[in-house]
Amino acid sequence: MPYVSCSPKCDTEINFGDDASWTTLQVPQEACTSVGAAAACPALNITSPQTLASGTVGTAYSYQLQTTGGQAPIVYSIATGSLPPGLSMSQAGLLSGTPTTGVKPGQFYWYRVVALDKKGNRSDLSSPVVVRVGSPTIPIPKKPEVKFLKEPFQRVELKFERPTKGLFITVQHRTEGKDPWLTITRALTIDYAIHTSLPEKGKVQYRLIYQAANGVQGEPSEPVEISIVEISIP
Repeated sequence: MPYVSCSPKCDTEINFGDDASWTTLQVPQEACTSVGAAAACPALNITSPQTLASGTVGTAYSYQLQTTGGQAPIVYSIATGSLPPGLSMSQAGLLSGTPTTGVKPGQFYWYRVVALDKKGNRSDLSSPVVVRVGSPTIPIPKKPEVKFLKEPFQRVELKFERPTKGLFITVQHRTEGKDPWLTITRALTIDYAIHTSLPEKGKVQYRLIYQAANGVQGEPSEPVEISIVEISIP
């Protein structure tokens, strides 16, 4: 009976007798096990994790998919799903590119990959692979400039730097540095705000927070304090 063995390169060899030379043939996987092969041909499998490292909008991203088994070269292709805009996958399984501003921060993208080796062996579909695109790094705003004005009505005016594209400003205040921070206004893209709901006396602190389009907030600015003891309530 012929003796079948499978080499690490997934070539299948059959020895037709002690005096015969080895002949390399492609034999179905089941033939290796049915005739008592020394080692079965390793199946082609995609081994990359189901959840890849997160990317960031505007930042270059790179990840190499991995397989076991099969005979190089391995060719990868996306069977279902899609990558985030700005990313692509080469036939060698390299995910690369820069997520564009058209990507909604925080969104998850999934796809399934299939691999094909030199001999035409095809892997099973990978499990759904997930990539999450996160928000760009949110800077800390500079503290605002504040001024108390009495005319034509009592108010505190705040001036600050206009946020960069894709960011919004939330303005908060608190009294005497003890109360919780309360929001005066949010989602601003301008460089000023006005606060009119003032206490009768004491000190009020103000701070700014940058917020991304998906609602994620960064760290607050250094607070600035103003005394309002001069305010007279009519």
